[in-house]
Amino acid sequence: MSVTSSLEKVIKDEFIESALWMERKNTNIQLSTAQDLINRIAKSNALDCLRRIHKGKADFGVFTAEDLVAATNSEIDVLLTNELRFSSDQNFEYELVAIVANAANIRQKHDLRGKKYCHPGYGYEADWTRILSNYFEASVVTPQCHPNLTITENRVKATSNFFGAACKAGPWVNIPGLDYELKDKYPNLCSLCGDTRRCSIQDKYWGRRGSLFCLTDGSGDISWARLDDVNPHFGFTSGNQGINPNDYSLLCPDNTVMPLNSSTPCVWVVKPWSVIAARRAKAQKIQDIISSLINSDSASWQAHLLNLIEPIYYNVEKLDPPTSIEAYLHRAKGKLKT
Repeated sequence: MSVTSSLEKVIKDEFIESALWMERKNTNIQLSTAQDLINRIAKSNALDCLRRIHKGKADFGVFTAEDLVAATNSEIDVLLTNELRFSSDQNFEYELVAIVANAANIRQKHDLRGKKYCHPGYGYEADWTRILSNYFEASVVTPQCHPNLTITENRVKATSNFFGAACKAGPWVNIPGLDYELKDKYPNLCSLCGDTRRCSIQDKYWGRRGSLFCLTDGSGDISWARLDDVNPHFGFTSGNQGINPNDYSLLCPDNTVMPLNSSTPCVWVVKPWSVIAARRAKAQKIQDIISSLINSDSASWQAHLLNLIEPIYYNVEKLDPPTSIEAYLHRAKGKLKT
């Protein structure tokens, strides 16, 4: 699916998966259908907020790239006025790359079948969203559709059949019992982890740098990683004595490879910055107000509003002119797939 695919579908798939598992295990949760579970948990979310802005019941809000993806199929008419950045000189929050060990003789995507895959894992959405975690697999693994399996298990099974071994630590799904069942059924996806049985967030290969250590320790053949973690890991940033990069290459989406120290590394997908979205009729006024908050006195209401809007960001950048969701996502490299 492309950028215009609905993120809501992924959310609902996970809730349905959980509801069906609980029903099969005869849990005491009183739900008439899986849809009841969806409605109860997802009643108030970012998409609802975007709809309120669209209907004139709210003026603006802060939204992530994943929120915007969900909105593209919902006929929501808003304009994006400002980006909320950690750094003013970075166009995206982060970029993702695929790194291969030269000894594995991977020259194109076709060569990945049967190889050992180092994945950053799941369980810390702030640094690594599930959609971007799964992007590489969605790009190279042929989907499967076994009618007797759920959507989630079809995805897991396809990855298990494609790669010879992997470390995908952390919770695959949000229900512990179901998570255990899937890992027990597809153990090769935990076979590269330090603790192959638990395959948890405590694993030595879990996390953003974990997939890189999995690769450079010699456990795996390919790593899916953030570019801002690759650079210090291999000593490309000042003050870091990293791993020798000459034994590794970048695998590119166009079926080529390039040196790891390339000045223009091939990126598979990016995560755009979070943004301010506003009603079309008030977008320019909202942009002016938000932009004026930056240099306000620390004791003023403007400073308090700015802190409420972006407590963890450091720069508020204008989008000139205010732009549509579709145009904003089109600037991004790669297409977010559900």
